[in-house]
Amino acid sequence: MKKVLLTALHLLTYITRFYPLQLPVFQIRRHPFLMALWGFLWAMALGFIGQSVGVEMIFYSPGEGLSNPIRGSFAWGIAFGLFTIAYHLSTFLLDAHHAGFLLHSGRNFVFLYALNNSLLPLAFLLLYIARYNRFHLESPTLRTEILALLAGTILVWTLALLYFSRWKLALRSLRPLIKQTLSPSPDSPPPTSGLWLLGSSERVRYYLTIPGGITPVKRTLPHQATLRLMESILTRGHLSALILEVIIIGLTFLWGYIQSVTDLYLPASVVVLVFGALLLMTLGALDYWLKRSSLGLIVILALLGLIGWKLSHEIHHASAAFGLPYDKPQPYRLPRWDSINARQVATDSLHFARILQKRLANQPSHRPTFLWVTVSGGGWRAAYWTFLNLHLLDSLSNGRLYHTLAGITGASGGLIGATFWRELHLFHPDRPPTIHEANRLTQDLLNPLFSTGLLGLLSPTAYWQDTLTHTTYPKGRDYAFETRLIKNTNAFHHRLKTYAPYEESGQTPIILFTPACLTNSLQLLISPLPISFLCWADQTPVALELRQLLPSDDLRITSALRMNAAFPLVLPAVRLPTSPPLDIMDAGAIDNLGQSLSLRLLWKQRSLLATTAKIIWIEIRDLPPQNTPAPQQPLLGGLYTAFAESRYHPNHLTLEVLRALYPIPIEKYTLHYTPDPSGYTPPLGFTLLPRDRQSLLRAAYHPDHLAYLRHILQRANLIN
Repeated sequence: MKKVLLTALHLLTYITRFYPLQLPVFQIRRHPFLMALWGFLWAMALGFIGQSVGVEMIFYSPGEGLSNPIRGSFAWGIAFGLFTIAYHLSTFLLDAHHAGFLLHSGRNFVFLYALNNSLLPLAFLLLYIARYNRFHLESPTLRTEILALLAGTILVWTLALLYFSRWKLALRSLRPLIKQTLSPSPDSPPPTSGLWLLGSSERVRYYLTIPGGITPVKRTLPHQATLRLMESILTRGHLSALILEVIIIGLTFLWGYIQSVTDLYLPASVVVLVFGALLLMTLGALDYWLKRSSLGLIVILALLGLIGWKLSHEIHHASAAFGLPYDKPQPYRLPRWDSINARQVATDSLHFARILQKRLANQPSHRPTFLWVTVSGGGWRAAYWTFLNLHLLDSLSNGRLYHTLAGITGASGGLIGATFWRELHLFHPDRPPTIHEANRLTQDLLNPLFSTGLLGLLSPTAYWQDTLTHTTYPKGRDYAFETRLIKNTNAFHHRLKTYAPYEESGQTPIILFTPACLTNSLQLLISPLPISFLCWADQTPVALELRQLLPSDDLRITSALRMNAAFPLVLPAVRLPTSPPLDIMDAGAIDNLGQSLSLRLLWKQRSLLATTAKIIWIEIRDLPPQNTPAPQQPLLGGLYTAFAESRYHPNHLTLEVLRALYPIPIEKYTLHYTPDPSGYTPPLGFTLLPRDRQSLLRAAYHPDHLAYLRHILQRANLIN
């Protein structure tokens, strides 16, 4: 038993004195804020950060949105190689003086340090490959993608090794001296230089070398000249490391400029790694030059300053709505009810009623059915689900839905999907709204957005000019969103005024955009039609009409979509050219389902709608209503869920009152996505993986769901 205990103790000592295992513990203790970047990466890789909004999915999909996903994997490998090189260099600058015993091997000192410092990078790389394989099992090029990822990483490591290869030449002159075992006599004076090189060798018994494997630490003390030469070599090594860091930072700045000029975007996960590498190198260089063991306070203050600057940038440098007249800001004041507004409301209400009559006239019955659709927000998940349901309803009714539907409103991604469905009917009759088109719409947008947002901080601002209004705008996430949306869909080329004659004549369903105005907590109504009657309730303003604030005919339809989907941190808020300025964001901030506007429309147009046979209200939402509370919700998540759902309680009462007052039935149907039996739900975000689309397709084509769609169409008298 005693022998077993001694063996176990010896093994434990062997493990705890092994340099590759000591280094991560040492670095966490000495440089916690530097190592926090590794913690952030591990949390992201394990799905602890932003899993519900697609962060994990984007991190494991560097090839999403590219014509060849192998290129994205190769780029990720290069970025990870840069991150690990930055990690090695930063810790080398800070801690190499504790590893002087590595010089006794006579081999490349930087290579040996990196080899012993590779526990975290190699473990992370293995985790990433394993989970990448799980995410992309159905990819036909999976093996090639993984090989490309490894090739990119190995390429960077090889180039870095070649960069430091001159160390071998310098160390050859040391070998004869290192081999001499010189034990200083008691009468000899102690060395006055180079003792810092040997500071931690007593704590390390073994280290890793190639060739040789696990090697014991030599406890020979070179003479004074050798120590001075070793110190000079390490000093040159620090200088070489700093030069390499400057080169990497310069290349990153250069790519940021190239990206802003050419609209070539790096994958978001690649940008995260490159940005992390820059932070590692910056913090490591500061720590080294200031001769501190840890820059905890400085790092905290720097991070707080960066966050404060970012928030200030978001608040004071909001983006533009392309097509609005920013050269002539218009005065703004909160509207008040008066006789002028009363006449305008009456005129617009009558005009809108005539347009609805034209849409109703498309039905052969003398008492037609009023069809209205509302859609929820939810990124590409909602866009895909909305497009699928509109496509199925239209297909099952042999195209009658499009010709009889009065209008659509809603929020964020759902309204992008609905607008694209209408766009294909209206301007692309040669492209039927099929699943292929839904896949085109929901191609990746998160990578361009994140890449632009992060690299935009490291490059000079580029500008572009609107060819119609000749207004110059800076390129940012707003520009990336709109240009990539147009490129992915080959649609949305039009201005707001383009849709006016089609909606006026009743040729197409009306679409009403309702982004939220942060300045006064009102909805901003965007439409080519005059709709001021929807801005008032009980002579109190509940919304603003864009056309009443500014000349909006030249507004790009993509800007209207972007304002309606400007989710915080993903897309910047939009600032209107008014005085004082009005900041606009995602419609979901006020109403994520389009219910409040729909209820106002049903009430304001009751004189006309009461003459119809019935009202069919179809609500398409990407998630089922939360009828029961989720168990064990976090405090903040529970508060947000409670607030989000409580907004619709008054709407339910209003609908109940309308049903009691209307002389005709008001039938409301909800089409919600039902998750797989496994419980998997596609995340919220501007990207969808193949398995996400498959999950949504299975739910849309489920026999029970198709039967429910047919039931709705029968109630709307569109099929028998």
